[in-house]
Amino acid sequence: MTPAGRRVGSPAVELPLPAVTLSDAAAAVRAEVRGDDGRSLTDASYDSRTVEPDSLFFCITGEHVDGHRFASEALAAGAAAIVVERWLPLDAPQALVPSVRGSIGPMSSVIFGRPAEALTTIGITGTNGKTTTTALVAHLLNAAGLQSTTAGNIGRPVTDLAMAQERFQWLSLEVSSFQLHDSPHFAPEI
Repeated sequence: MTPAGRRVGSPAVELPLPAVTLSDAAAAVRAEVRGDDGRSLTDASYDSRTVEPDSLFFCITGEHVDGHRFASEALAAGAAAIVVERWLPLDAPQALVPSVRGSIGPMSSVIFGRPAEALTTIGITGTNGKTTTTALVAHLLNAAGLQSTTAGNIGRPVTDLAMAQERFQWLSLEVSSFQLHDSPHFAPEI
């Protein structure tokens, strides 16, 4: 299977990925599901203007705009299901979560085949020298014949890495302490 359009705000990726339903993605965050029709999800989006057919749409509640207002637009554009913080009176599969924003990563990971599971992640944090150390670690890993790359606060964003066509065994990642604290699903191996 090579579904088109798999992305979360990044260019489409063409990879063989397993079929995933709303219930599969919802299990990553223990969401309550209503109306799962078993339809395969092939994309994820939090912007109703970029929804592709068979997407999972995340209704993010923002400071000024509530994404729940755009659920109908997303469904009309082809979204297969929506992730909500309150049930909506719509005839569509829905996953109810305490925080849509906090569910995007874990649920998208399931849709995109859990790409992080193929990586050994080295998280580098500290006051000074993170960028240099991250680059040096990746260079040493590559010199040892291990396929590696870098990502972090400066340079290549992690989201670009997740959607990249090439695959790596190792990730040298620049991480700030607040990212470690505020990201309960992120746990580098080293």
